[in-house]
Amino acid sequence: MREKQDRGELLRSIGSGDLPDFLRHGRAQVGMLYVSEARQLNPAQIRTIELPPEEDLHERIRFVVAPLTEAGRPFASWLVGSESQAQLIAAGFGPRR
Repeated sequence: MREKQDRGELLRSIGSGDLPDFLRHGRAQVGMLYVSEARQLNPAQIRTIELPPEEDLHERIRFVVAPLTEAGRPFASWLVGSESQAQLIAAGFGPRR
């Protein structure tokens, strides 16, 4: 692993926020992205495919929200409230029907 890292090969990405740039600049040959991130990539530069239903990880992905400071507590409370949950579901971030 150290040899790969020394050669500049990407071993892993923490989260996926940096992955689109790794793909654009050739540091990664393949990446698994959120659909919202994949839609922002230039199809002339990066080819994207959607996983077939039997390989879709949608039901296995879970997100956790926790305030790290007192200042973050109001946002975390709002995020798990009914208003924000309705907005998230409307934007496609909810269970599939």
